[in-house]
Amino acid sequence: MRIIKTILLTLTCACVLSSCAKDLIYSNFDLQKRVRDAWIRINYPGLQEDQFGLYRLSVTPGNGTKPKDSSYIFFNMNERDLEGTYTSTSD
Repeated sequence: MRIIKTILLTLTCACVLSSCAKDLIYSNFDLQKRVRDAWIRINYPGLQEDQFGLYRLSVTPGNGTKPKDSSYIFFNMNERDLEGTYTSTSD
């Protein structure tokens, strides 16, 4: 009887102390990307990432001629955080 109790106690301790949980290690970049992607899914459903990894909320085409090799292009950009506060702009 004592052997059975010892075996049961040993098995119980082994089950309690062992775990099948995995420690997943994410980089800061991965975590921020997951937060951004979740925010975009909630606030702008159906918005797709372009080939450069950007999400464009609005695109306004210009009304001028196509640029030549010696021409300049003006690009305005407004950057906001997830709460809508402007963090930087090129205006």
